[in-house]
Amino acid sequence: MLLISIPLMRAALPAGDDAGTGPDRNPPYGRAHAPAGGLGEDGSVPTRILLEGRPGAGKTTALRGLATLLPDRPATGFTTEEIRQSGVRVGFALETLAGRREVLAHVDFPGPPRVGKYGVDLRVMERLALPTLRRAAESSGRLLLIDELGRMELACTAFRDAVDALFTAEVDVVATVHRHHDPFTDALRRRADIEVVHLTAANRDAIPGELAARLQR
Repeated sequence: MLLISIPLMRAALPAGDDAGTGPDRNPPYGRAHAPAGGLGEDGSVPTRILLEGRPGAGKTTALRGLATLLPDRPATGFTTEEIRQSGVRVGFALETLAGRREVLAHVDFPGPPRVGKYGVDLRVMERLALPTLRRAAESSGRLLLIDELGRMELACTAFRDAVDALFTAEVDVVATVHRHHDPFTDALRRRADIEVVHLTAANRDAIPGELAARLQR
C-alpha cells in the first residue's frame, strides 16, 4: 500500500512507496500456467496476475505505473492507500481509477469489522469497489487493476465473491496481494490459470513496463 500523509477528508497523492525491506529470494515471475477460464472473444487467453510483495515494496506505485503505460486499454479498478497524520498512520483510503475517493478504514471508525486497530467501513467497498468490479466482469476485453486483496477489503463477502467471478471472466486482471497467508488469496495462488509475480525493490521499476508489454492489444 502507498504511504501518504493527509487529513481525514482530503488527500494528496505522492509519486511512490517506501523502499522494500530486503531482497526477495523468489523469482519475479511464477510458473507458466495453462488457461482454465476459457478464451476471450478474440481467441486470446485472459491474463490473470497476482502482484505479490512485502509492505513498502511498491505494489501501488507499480499498479499505477502500469495504468499510465496502457493509455489505449479501457482500465478500471482501485487503489488502497495509507492515511497519515503528523507522521502516524491513522487509516486507509480507497480511490477508484476514475478518481472517486473515500476513507475505508480509520482508528476512529467503530466497526465492525475491525482489522487491528482500524474500524472498516464496508459501505465504501459497496459504493466504490463493487460497482467497478461488476462493470468490468460484464465487459469482455477490459483491464481490471485491484490494489489490493488485503484483510480490510476481503472483510467484505460481496467483494470476495466479485473477485472470484472476475478471475473466471473474459477480462485481464492484475491484483496486488501481501505475502502473508490468507485462505482466500492462498486459494488464488494455487490456481493453474493465475500467475504470481514477485515485486521487490530491485525489480519494481521494470515490472510495470514488462506487464504493459504483455497486456498491449
